[in-house]
Amino acid sequence: MLMWPQPHLPTHPHLPTHPHLPTHPHLPTHPHLPTHPHLPTHPMMSKETRQSKLAEAKEQLTDHHPQTNPSVGTAASDTKKKKINNGTSPETTTSGGCHSPEDEQKASHQHQEALRRELEAQVHTIRILTCQKTELQMALYYSQHAVKQLEGEARDLISRLHDSWKFAGELEQALSAVTTQKKKADRYIEELTKERDALSLELYRNTITDEELKEKNAKLQEKLQLVESEKSEIQLNVKELKRKLERAKLLLPQQQLQAEADHLGKELQSVSAKLQAQVEENELWNRLNQQQEEKMWRQEEKIQEWEEKIQEQEEKIREQEEKIREQEEKMRRQEEMMWEKEEKMRRQEEMMWEKEEKIRELEEKMHEQEKIREQEEKRQEEEKIREQEKRQEQEAKMWRQEEKIREQEEKIREQEKKMWRQEEKIHEQEKIREEEKRQEQEEMWRQEEKIREQEEIWRQKEKMHEQEEKIRKQEEKVWRQEEKMHDQEEKIREQEEKVWRQEEKIREQEKKREQEEKMWRQEEKIREQEEKIREQEEMWREEEKMHEQEKIWEEEKRQEQEDKMWRQEEKIREQEEKVWRQEEKIREQEEKRQEQEEKMWKQEEKIREQEEKIREQEEKIREQEEKIREQEEMMQEQEEKMGEQEEKMQEQEKMRRQEEKIREQEEKIREQKEKIREQEEKIWEQEEKIREQEEMMQEQEEKMGEQEEKIWEQEEKMQEQEEKMRRQEEKIREQEKKIREQEEKIREQEEMMQEQEEKMGEQEEKMQEQEEKMRRQEEKIREQEKKIREQEEKIREQEEMMQEQEEKMWEQEEKMCEQEEKMQEQEEKMRRQEEKMWEQEVRLRQQEEKMQEH
Repeated sequence: MLMWPQPHLPTHPHLPTHPHLPTHPHLPTHPHLPTHPHLPTHPMMSKETRQSKLAEAKEQLTDHHPQTNPSVGTAASDTKKKKINNGTSPETTTSGGCHSPEDEQKASHQHQEALRRELEAQVHTIRILTCQKTELQMALYYSQHAVKQLEGEARDLISRLHDSWKFAGELEQALSAVTTQKKKADRYIEELTKERDALSLELYRNTITDEELKEKNAKLQEKLQLVESEKSEIQLNVKELKRKLERAKLLLPQQQLQAEADHLGKELQSVSAKLQAQVEENELWNRLNQQQEEKMWRQEEKIQEWEEKIQEQEEKIREQEEKIREQEEKMRRQEEMMWEKEEKMRRQEEMMWEKEEKIRELEEKMHEQEKIREQEEKRQEEEKIREQEKRQEQEAKMWRQEEKIREQEEKIREQEKKMWRQEEKIHEQEKIREEEKRQEQEEMWRQEEKIREQEEIWRQKEKMHEQEEKIRKQEEKVWRQEEKMHDQEEKIREQEEKVWRQEEKIREQEKKREQEEKMWRQEEKIREQEEKIREQEEMWREEEKMHEQEKIWEEEKRQEQEDKMWRQEEKIREQEEKVWRQEEKIREQEEKRQEQEEKMWKQEEKIREQEEKIREQEEKIREQEEKIREQEEMMQEQEEKMGEQEEKMQEQEKMRRQEEKIREQEEKIREQKEKIREQEEKIWEQEEKIREQEEMMQEQEEKMGEQEEKIWEQEEKMQEQEEKMRRQEEKIREQEKKIREQEEKIREQEEMMQEQEEKMGEQEEKMQEQEEKMRRQEEKIREQEKKIREQEEKIREQEEMMQEQEEKMWEQEEKMCEQEEKMQEQEEKMRRQEEKMWEQEVRLRQQEEKMQEH
């Protein structure tokens, strides 16, 4: 821009204006003159730099001079030629100091044409500058509008980010609630499994006791049948003895009758004592059966209660599973919403990038326009310098044309005033533009920082999505395991139904042996599982060591990383904590398995202790049998005495048959005693009762005479007892049915145990798969860390590039300040030149006055 900083130059009071100099009609004033920013000088610029830059500007102006204004150059060459032709200055004329009128008219005409050309060139430059100003204003308007749109979109994005963060927090809370519910469900399932194991052991014991009770009942039934047959025979013998006594009373004398009566009375006493002993034994057996029945009923009630509790617990578990499924569906829906929102955010970011690219293109255009403007200003400055040189050459011819020039100068001054005002406005506008540019740059920096933060958030979200997908896969595996558990429960129910059908086949002892062999096999399998679990524990320890080493490595790296990586590291730590929690759950499951195995070992030890107790009881029974044999020898001596009496009594041959029957009964009693060896805890009570019975036998032998009258009453009681025994037999049959059902249940439980072993194998395989997945996850985390490092390096490079760009901007600003200083120096030079022009005009007027006086 050309600047004339002399709007307030006064006209000279002694120089009158020429009345015959006309004003130029073809010099219009432009209403839209552009304003140049009056930028302040840079405080750090030195005088040497200013002088060097001014010299460079002059050289550039001299280079561009002939191309900018060719008309002015031709005028100057013409004037030079005329000077050469004249050969003299205006002061030394040929006619004694007076010029010819033709020469004066030609010089004035040439001077007016040069002034016209200068004014036209200035008007043309002013129009170009106005057009550029309008274009720049339009570009500024569009850029401001785009910036406002970007600010609104950035605010929307920030609000959506806050909403997404809140939503992610809610999702994390829901996930934590689901995990707690799963933990409770797992604990509840473990408690149920423990209760099932305890019930299975109880059922196994009950089946063993039921089988023993069945055997005892069968033996008791055989004994009852024998006792009934003996009872009928004894009753017949008693009737025959009574008849014999009556006949003997009639036939034999009194002494013989007394001896026979005594003998028969002793036999009756012995027989009655045996009958009473058998009756007492029957009563004892009945009591034992009743106690066993009561125990069986109690056990069945307990089993029913346990089954009801298990059903209630299963219903609760199903309700919890339904709730968890509903929560997971909600979580999936929310995640879908999150994905949709993220896609929208990505699209908006793409739009932001496109708008930023457009803004950059506009800025590049603005820079190009500014360069063009600077070139035009340089050309104008060169033209002014050339014009000044021409004016110095034309000073000799400007004496006569001063009056005309004054009028033109007044017009020019008015235009200059307008130009000064416009330039001041341009200065203010340029200041405002610079402030706006700085604000725009600051906003762009802020937006770029926000975009970087958003990119980091996107990466973190992608990591979170990957982790959520992994958690989903794990949850799906848990669901599959739960479904398998349900299928297993259904299979267990079906097996229970089968067990009810298979009770009749479990009576045999060979199946017991098979069960024992299965138990041993199961124990061996459990031992193998324990070994596998120990190997897994060793593997876990090695993995823990690896984790510790990785932690140390990560800590060393974290110290080197910047502040931005702390947030990402915290998220990675949360992921690792989740993984550790999963590992702790697995360890808890392994500990629970070990506890179950320890319980099985304890149960096996208890069974061994019971077997030892049974052996001790068998030894005691053997001692009791020896005592019984001694008693039998005593009975044999008594029988020999009875044989001597039988030789005396021919009519008592039938009594011998009875004695043989008694021997057979004794042999049966021995067989029963051999069977009694199998009885466990109740044999002690029976032995005590047997001792009491032996004492009672001795007392009864003395009291047989008194009990002959009570035999008939006892027979009636025996009939009542037989009815009771029949009822008891019916009850025993019912108990046998129940025992068969229990045996079927036991078989089902054994099958369940086998299935559980298979499941344990499957679980071990799953554990191995999980370990492999954990290793893969660790590898992925390492890859992510490498990527993060690469991203950090890229960010650092970008920051360095931005710093370099900032330095370049500062350098450009410094250059602009230097250019402004140059412009100011040029303006000062122009003012000095104008002052010289005024002085020259004053001199010309004085010369003209002198010429008029002459």
